[in-house]
Amino acid sequence: MKTTSQLKAFCEKALDIARSGKGVLEAEVYASDNAYRVARLCYSSHIPCNGLEEPKSVDFGGYSVRVVLAGLKGKRVGVAYESGFDLSAVAEVVGRAASNAVEDAEFSRLPRSEWGPSAVAGPSKSYAPISEAELVASGWRVVDAVLKRLTGSKDLARTAAGRRDGWASLGAIVSGDISVRHDRMALASTAFAKAVTDESFNCRAIATVMIEALDAKGSGFEVTDDISSVGTLAGTQAAANALASARGEEIPSDRYPVVLGRFAVKDLMENLVLPSVDTTAFYAGISAFMGKAGKAVAVPSLNIYDDSSGGRFAYKAGLTDEGLPVGRTDLVKNGVLTGLLASDYETRRLLASPKSKEKLGLDPEKFRQGLVPRNGFRVGDMGRRCYDSLPCPMPTNTVVEGSPDSRTSDLLKKIGNGVYIGRLWYTYAVNGLPAGDFSSTVVADSHIVKNGRIVKALKPNSVRVNDNIKTILANIAAFGRKASPVQGWYTGFVLYTPDIAVRSMRLDRVCAGMSE
Repeated sequence: MKTTSQLKAFCEKALDIARSGKGVLEAEVYASDNAYRVARLCYSSHIPCNGLEEPKSVDFGGYSVRVVLAGLKGKRVGVAYESGFDLSAVAEVVGRAASNAVEDAEFSRLPRSEWGPSAVAGPSKSYAPISEAELVASGWRVVDAVLKRLTGSKDLARTAAGRRDGWASLGAIVSGDISVRHDRMALASTAFAKAVTDESFNCRAIATVMIEALDAKGSGFEVTDDISSVGTLAGTQAAANALASARGEEIPSDRYPVVLGRFAVKDLMENLVLPSVDTTAFYAGISAFMGKAGKAVAVPSLNIYDDSSGGRFAYKAGLTDEGLPVGRTDLVKNGVLTGLLASDYETRRLLASPKSKEKLGLDPEKFRQGLVPRNGFRVGDMGRRCYDSLPCPMPTNTVVEGSPDSRTSDLLKKIGNGVYIGRLWYTYAVNGLPAGDFSSTVVADSHIVKNGRIVKALKPNSVRVNDNIKTILANIAAFGRKASPVQGWYTGFVLYTPDIAVRSMRLDRVCAGMSE
């Protein structure tokens, strides 16, 4: 990988070339170098396997040039991208950006640090590239932890002993991966006095364990910036959750009080809530909370904020990809919508829109502090910070909190007779996001609750949630005590959330009646 110093030097030289282009009023050069490492888990007890696939490495780097030119009715903006870091090609890229330029009535100027402190925040911590040996070792820690937990189960041993092919006949499967994302970036702009740099890094372990003979499925997860320790917890969790879900039963369609585990909360946040607390969504009129700025959108005990500054959190960033200071944005405070995920461009055009008051539900100047652009990142696959995309609002470390908090056992007592939903899958809005209606499949790590206690596993994929996110947010009953990190398969942001009890959710049996 290029060092941040090398990227900075390249951007400074490239900016000198770009700003001297014919008719250029403003110019910006952004460069990124990315390393993605992944080791796939592929153990099965009944099919010959390697246990761990060969590690895969993907390296990609390049830069973008954005130029602002004068137009007949306003400013024209053009962008061009180029892989690699060949300075001799910059002039040609600048020419392409200029020829691509189109008038944008909503563009005012390139981002600058007028939103926050006059001094731009410093870069985040520097990380050394990981070795293949470290990656492979972390993968084997997951597999070893799973097998240790499964082979230590007396119940599973008895089941295997009673079958002809013993252990192999159980159909034990371990899937998932260890993935490491390492990003370095630099930005030079005519809007800044000097070029800036930043670096992001995290490693993640996701494990899913299935035991086909028991119709069991469980998952485990870890995210950190220290690869030397990742793996064991995810493997142990996945195996324990699979054993706990053995021989699950189905339930009839009905409304049930539920406790949502952190993976289930993650799906609702990722697909419904966070897309709705985004300046882009408000500008386009597609948020579930249109007209609700400064108004209640959830129970008074709910707080949601995004902290892009890293610190104790897993997603590390010292600057946004617009070169602006990162920090905390309170999205929902005491149940009230108080802020939006924002980039410089999206904030400016929302503030300038003649319909902004209608879209927000109040004078945009009164909501200005909720629109500070602390989340303008250039998002690629896996949430990587990538040169071939433009900045857009992206969550980083999103925290869900509530009060009063309780142990999970107390949450179960609160719902009495209901369902613990550990994981949701294929969560998507129906009837459009503004309506709030959604559907989602209940998959692994879910259980039937009777008299405040888990009594039986819920059969994976046997029910779907069909409900409304606005109704759910208004019917939260209690929050768990511990907020643990979780991350989606292809997303960069990390969600910190406790278990959450909801008074009622609609669960519909999948294919009910077909076998009756």
